Amino acid sequence: MRYYEDRSQVEIARELGLPESTVRYYRDAFAGYLPAVGTGRRRRYPLEAIPLLRVVADGYAQNRARDQDYVELSHEARGLTLLYGRQAGLKLLSAKRLELATGDRIFYRGLDPFPGQGPAFRTLPKGVVDLRRVRARKSVRFEFTPPGAKQTLLAVGRPLKVGRQTFGVLAVGKAGAVNAAILAAQVLGRSPPRFDEAVRKQREAKSAEILADPDPTGA
Repeated sequence: MRYYEDRSQVEIARELGLPESTVRYYRDAFAGYLPAVGTGRRRRYPLEAIPLLRVVADGYAQNRARDQDYVELSHEARGLTLLYGRQAGLKLLSAKRLELATGDRIFYRGLDPFPGQGPAFRTLPKGVVDLRRVRARKSVRFEFTPPGAKQTLLAVGRPLKVGRQTFGVLAVGKAGAVNAAILAAQVLGRSPPRFDEAVRKQREAKSAEILADPDPTGA
């Protein structure tokens, strides 16, 4: 591999192990955000474009797993709300152990279903999701960043009911694949401001898409 010379699109595709048409698609999707020299067939890219395009490629590939993440979270949230709804007032089941088993995070906001037994869950931050909207639906999916954390979580919230009474909202969150790719871009510390702006716009677009389709399972 050459380390200091600019690369052509063909050379970048070869180094990334991707078809040139795929690299062209990513280039066009982020046109104006990737560093380049020249125009047309003479356009070349500095070395820093390679890790950035790799992050973009990983993000696109992993983004296909996002819908599956939400389906899994929806099933998990449904099971947990049923479980804790039936256990309310009895012995508290350790949410921490469930988190260790699944790798996901359990959040809650509302009346305490286990009074006198200490905090049952992580506190769902105020304002990250419209609680009235969750109570009116069987489930709502959203994204949020827990206080003190750097990574945004994909989450599904469901109403926690005890009998017919809604006590609050339970949410299950996990670090989605796309968010991991975006974090990787930030960790690189080499992305130009225009690339960061492109990532921000992409995240906003995905958030709008999530709000438009709150429950992929239809449960």
